[in-house]
Amino acid sequence: MMQEFEKTQFLARGVNKVFEAKGKLTGEIVCIKEVRINSIAERDRFLRETEILELTKNNPHPNIINYHSHYFEENQTS
Repeated sequence: MMQEFEKTQFLARGVNKVFEAKGKLTGEIVCIKEVRINSIAERDRFLRETEILELTKNNPHPNIINYHSHYFEENQTS
């Protein structure tokens, strides 16, 4: 999934990192939030959050950003 986008700008860092990115095929500007998941509890919390965001796809709200999708990518350290 990440290969579909090119990070164009670093936007913020708190607990997570947020980047602006551009779709390689569509040119669409999006934000990518990189979430580090260190435990099963954190993974479950993330999945609950994405379930709520999925609901906004069909019921957009002017004060909530549009949710596109999510994916998991294993961090492989050597």
